[in-house]
Amino acid sequence: MADRRMFTKKITDSDAFVELPSSAQAFYFHLNQGADDDGFNNQVQIAMFRAHATMDDLKLLILKKFVIRFESGVIVIKHWRMHNYIRKDTYNETTYKDEKSLLKLDENKAYTFDENQLSLLSVDESSTQDKLGKVSIGKDNNVVVDDIRTREEENLFEFYERMTGKTINPSEYEVIGTWEDNELTRYVIKQSALARATSIKYIQAILSSYEKEGIKTVAEAEESNRKFKEKKNNNNQSKRPIYKSKAEREEEAVKEFYREHGVEEDE
Repeated sequence: MADRRMFTKKITDSDAFVELPSSAQAFYFHLNQGADDDGFNNQVQIAMFRAHATMDDLKLLILKKFVIRFESGVIVIKHWRMHNYIRKDTYNETTYKDEKSLLKLDENKAYTFDENQLSLLSVDESSTQDKLGKVSIGKDNNVVVDDIRTREEENLFEFYERMTGKTINPSEYEVIGTWEDNELTRYVIKQSALARATSIKYIQAILSSYEKEGIKTVAEAEESNRKFKEKKNNNNQSKRPIYKSKAEREEEAVKEFYREHGVEEDE
């Protein structure tokens, strides 16, 4: 595989690209850097981590037609052939031949879906679904596929990343893997994200507390939260207000939760 990766200013200096958030731009560069000689990349999470990007950045790159993502999780750089010319003596074909077979190059050397291949696949709808996921082709037949799964189909890891805007690291995967994927767990993640207290440690503490209290439904959790806030407000009324930074307030909220629920803090 060739070691060098190039970029054409026709893409990176375009208004559509320049208007992207810096995190999405960095994500795009890392996806290109890690792609094979046909522009395919199956290490999206690594590129996301290196760019300090989020799932929203990936969705934006898909929406703005800079990458195509397949149901397998593999992505391809739409304008790969505009960016790079790989010499035949250094070229190695991608291992993602099934995905590549669904594509063709348009007159601008940009990847787009091959209508002939799609029409053949449409005979077997389940096969199309396995390979492409949710496909929507525009009138000009050059629209990038936006096959990010619907929110109802998100697993718990994807839900956490979308809610918090954070990329899960290996140790966090292990912790989240112990949580039950149910309405209550997702409620706790969402409420923690809204409170901007998104650490795994904090969410785990809440779930452990609910388990000890026998709380199993969202309604029971909301009632517990109402009582907790009511008690907190009563306590605050007797205290002299002191200005604290946002970080200090968040840290205090976490510590107060631990104290109220008898959860031990990790040093």
